[in-house]
Amino acid sequence: MTGELDAPQFFRSAGYSPLLHFLKDREMKRHDIAIQHSSKRSDWRTPPELYDPLHKDFGFQLDVAADDDNALCDEYLTEAEDGLTADWSTVVGACFMNPPYCRADSTVDPPIDGIALTPWIEKAWAESIKGATVVGVLPFSPQTMWFRAYVYGHEPRVGGVLVEGFHAAMEVRQLPYRVCFVDPDTGEAGNNANSNTCIVIWKPNPGYVGTWQPVVRYWGYDRT
Repeated sequence: MTGELDAPQFFRSAGYSPLLHFLKDREMKRHDIAIQHSSKRSDWRTPPELYDPLHKDFGFQLDVAADDDNALCDEYLTEAEDGLTADWSTVVGACFMNPPYCRADSTVDPPIDGIALTPWIEKAWAESIKGATVVGVLPFSPQTMWFRAYVYGHEPRVGGVLVEGFHAAMEVRQLPYRVCFVDPDTGEAGNNANSNTCIVIWKPNPGYVGTWQPVVRYWGYDRT
């Protein structure tokens, strides 16, 4: 029995640990994936194989969270123009939103539930009430507060104040695989995102008072 328990000493005496080797190898493989949603990058571009069929469906006129390198619409709002304070409801056509996923506070983990993403979700929801159609490329995170509030319409808040009598998102499209977002510097697709992605569609619903559950369905697209 003692000999069996001491067997790993052979590896340690040779300076080798199978467990540490496995963990290090796994961490190296995860590095490129994790950086997509880390605080180091917030400007990954939506790949054309995902954006193009959405654009065909909705006719995007404004990219609300973009910069000169990753914008997908002729009209777009940069960080300097502050899409969070602009009025999206005056846009004739739909708004496209691939917001920053990074965490604004390094103590927030995981980043998809951090400070940076939530204001964009609340903004999209609020602008749809004013009349905008907003299509967001977002982490599929139904366990988070922002998803429950502004996608499912469960106790949404504006400025921390509970709001009643308004709608949830109109539709949620779950994707069959994780998205490979594009590095705007190289134009090359990165590794799969480290979380599942979904398409959330907010639309105005004039004359309706109350909440509803969005239509949730799988939506495939050709990523080859």
